[in-house]
Amino acid sequence: MDKQSIYLISAGVVFILFVIFLIILLKKKRVINLQKQVQELERQRNLIVSTPIAAELVKNEKLESKYEEWKERYRVIKENRFQVITDMLLEIDGLIDANDIKSAKQKIMELEMEIYKLRVSTDNLLDEIREVTMSEERNRAIVTKLKSKFRDLERTFTTNQASYGDIDKYIELQFENIEKRFQEFETIMENNNYSEIVSSVKVL
Repeated sequence: MDKQSIYLISAGVVFILFVIFLIILLKKKRVINLQKQVQELERQRNLIVSTPIAAELVKNEKLESKYEEWKERYRVIKENRFQVITDMLLEIDGLIDANDIKSAKQKIMELEMEIYKLRVSTDNLLDEIREVTMSEERNRAIVTKLKSKFRDLERTFTTNQASYGDIDKYIELQFENIEKRFQEFETIMENNNYSEIVSSVKVL
């Protein structure tokens, strides 16, 4: 075998080795990219897991029927849907380890959609719970201010009652009616009848 043939064979072998090395490098790069995608999806799952729904639920335990509905929805999210996402992450890891890139990509797309739907469900539930909590605090603050103004007016009237002449009885009656409204508000708050709270505040 002459030198030229040996050179050509050597060059061919080097080329083949280079191509093999390049294929391995590209596959490894694809695997690394997929692993990064999986890590990001896992991070998103963990963010959803850390959503403070449980803490908000505790604030609303007295809302019996609503509380039980929210609690059940949270149970389904936590025990069922979180587990589905965890299982999908494990399945994707297995596909990547088996170098089944095509199937891994398909499963990642499915997981992205599942995480999106879970995030929407979790955000909606948290918004519902917080709306009640914030509504209670907001209405309580409004009534507290109104009650303070009412007490000031009541003191002013008592101090100067003689100057009101014949209308003092009428004014006293109005004060009694307003006092009853405040008591009704407190009763509604104690009974957690949130459907009536807004109308009660408007009357005041």
